[in-house]
Amino acid sequence: NILHSIFPVPKSLELIRTVKAASKPISLCCRDGIIYVGNDSAFTIEKITANGEVQKDFIKLDGFVSSMKVVKGELYVLVCSSPARQYKIKVFNLEGQFTRTWEHVDSDNYLNKLGVCGERIVLPNRKDKTLDMYSSHGKILKTLTLPHMTETQVAVASAGNNSVIISHYDSNHVFKVDINSGETLWDSTHFKHPRGITCVDDRYVYVTNDENMSTAYILDAQTGNVVMLEELATFSDIGSEP
Repeated sequence: NILHSIFPVPKSLELIRTVKAASKPISLCCRDGIIYVGNDSAFTIEKITANGEVQKDFIKLDGFVSSMKVVKGELYVLVCSSPARQYKIKVFNLEGQFTRTWEHVDSDNYLNKLGVCGERIVLPNRKDKTLDMYSSHGKILKTLTLPHMTETQVAVASAGNNSVIISHYDSNHVFKVDINSGETLWDSTHFKHPRGITCVDDRYVYVTNDENMSTAYILDAQTGNVVMLEELATFSDIGSEP
């Protein structure tokens, strides 16, 4: 049974509008109505205001924008330099001014994602098969050994201040980890090649996958059970108009 017995079920997603922005958007984040989009074809971050205006070249970088998060008025950007494929976290204020940076050990696959739990910056280290936790200034606070980890694509979503949910593309696993104890709280294998994930209100987890890119699985964040499936707008639905 696809429907799991929790109440209320999540609201259906509704396409509100489309905005033509980066030509190759691999990552984005949204905070207070502002959307930041990583343009991997130009190594830049574009800024979309609440009324849909696009500020191109808001931030210029020296590599791919693999992931971004806004934390306490700062934009944390996971950058994979080209062509060396080395990772750094770069921090900017919300006016786009650079403030600090530190290196992150990882594999040379450029699709990795960072999460935020409280004030901890949480990031998989696929080379050492660990989850690394940093302070806001790059000090390593803790590392945990992760299951199912190889040197390929992963995504991370924070689920409250003490746990993260991780999807792993090759192993077909989506699992929740307590970042204090290192315990795997649940492990779901409903997907083939899971990609992006996000956690809503610490209650629902939305998972996209390569097998059916027009559908998102919605999981109960407490159990990992499938609650429902959600049809997503595709590029053909949206069309090419800005």
